[in-house]
Amino acid sequence: MILNDNDDFIRYRRPQQIISLIRTEIFATLSHETDAIAKAKHLDKLEKLIEQFRINLCGNFHRQPWKENQNDFRLEREFISQNMLGYFIFNLDRFERPIIAENYVKIFVHIITKYAYGTRRPYLEKLENKSPLLLKRLLYFLATDPDNSIFAAKILIETFNQIFSSDKANYYVRLSMIKLFGQLIQNRHLQKLIQTYTISLDNFNLIYELMKKADKENRNVEFTKLFEIIRLFIMNPVNVEENNSMKKVFIDEYNLLTKFIGKAQSIRSYTDIALFTPEYSDVMDKLNRIRNPDIPPDKTFRSEMSVKSLGSCL
Repeated sequence: MILNDNDDFIRYRRPQQIISLIRTEIFATLSHETDAIAKAKHLDKLEKLIEQFRINLCGNFHRQPWKENQNDFRLEREFISQNMLGYFIFNLDRFERPIIAENYVKIFVHIITKYAYGTRRPYLEKLENKSPLLLKRLLYFLATDPDNSIFAAKILIETFNQIFSSDKANYYVRLSMIKLFGQLIQNRHLQKLIQTYTISLDNFNLIYELMKKADKENRNVEFTKLFEIIRLFIMNPVNVEENNSMKKVFIDEYNLLTKFIGKAQSIRSYTDIALFTPEYSDVMDKLNRIRNPDIPPDKTFRSEMSVKSLGSCL
């Protein structure tokens, strides 16, 4: 149920029509930036349209995405062909409605995890194999417009967290999203966002549990990608100086973290530790300083102590 121009409720027999209306309202919203009243009117319509489309896409239990031979996935294909993902990611900060963002996250998660028309593979795999440009466009807005990218990045992080914490997401989807997330969170234009993300204990626990599971199941590629994210938590100066709850976790998990650092080092580099400084010695230095705050920095930073700590894990 959505509103037409006369504010009457109407029901569309063909939900594909909603996608065209969404596209129309997106352009109408963006073209009325200076007219607050007109923009609010279009945002009201867009909010209802997005919610209705989300219900049609994700809330119809008769459409069973896991039985691909019985579905044609017309809604997903139409949404993608109209480039709705691109329009949202480029302009999400200009829509100014939390409900729009929340529904978009649900739509985005649904499409990248379930849609695989004609194959058993998730849509994200088709994107990476056949249309890598679209995946790059999801990060384009974040990389080229740092002043306006924070809100879009937060939405993407929420999307990633939903997938990371889902037992239903298969290995390929999880690995692909971890790779994409790694690009996002290491984007130098988003330093404030990265610092905000990496002081959250909930975020740390989510990634840390995934890393422990990847270690247990010997999924080395996934493990190294997750370690690069965990590394940002350890290297965040706020966690060392002010964040006592995070600091306590680092101290409590010191032995396992050093094991993980050593494993990541052994996967990435096969150099002789006696001849070369390990790539991850900076993380080991930071961890040693957290555990032993009374030791002067010159005794830990790239020191024999750090090399030995890391060497014992290899």
